[in-house]
Amino acid sequence: MRDDRFDAFSALLLQLYRASAETSLETFQDTALDILKQVLPFDGAMWGTATFVDGVGIDIHTIHLHEQAPEMIVEYEEVKHLDTSAALVSGRPHVTKGFHSHSWFDGGSRWDDYREWQRRHGHENVFITAATDQH
Repeated sequence: MRDDRFDAFSALLLQLYRASAETSLETFQDTALDILKQVLPFDGAMWGTATFVDGVGIDIHTIHLHEQAPEMIVEYEEVKHLDTSAALVSGRPHVTKGFHSHSWFDGGSRWDDYREWQRRHGHENVFITAATDQH
């Protein structure tokens, strides 16, 4: 008996592999995210590299925005010190976490500015993943 989940996973991996060979470097991230949406629907994404700094937030090194306005990053600089979601995955070699932002950041008015940023940019549900370079 075949497992439909295995077939779907295999098809996804083959699509990603094909895209890595047939898509330009400039468009690969959007193509890969569009492929991923087939099994994990989402509205927008950020794909990049960063360093987490306690009390400061993430220091973004590179960023690719997928269906997100560039102003989002400019505005994020003003509230990133409130973003504790990055701390969830910081320093761990491979981890993924998901949560509803208004439940995670419900500790009173100190989060108001961050919750408003999340609402404006459609970040009410978060799926954050990290692959940490341990070198």
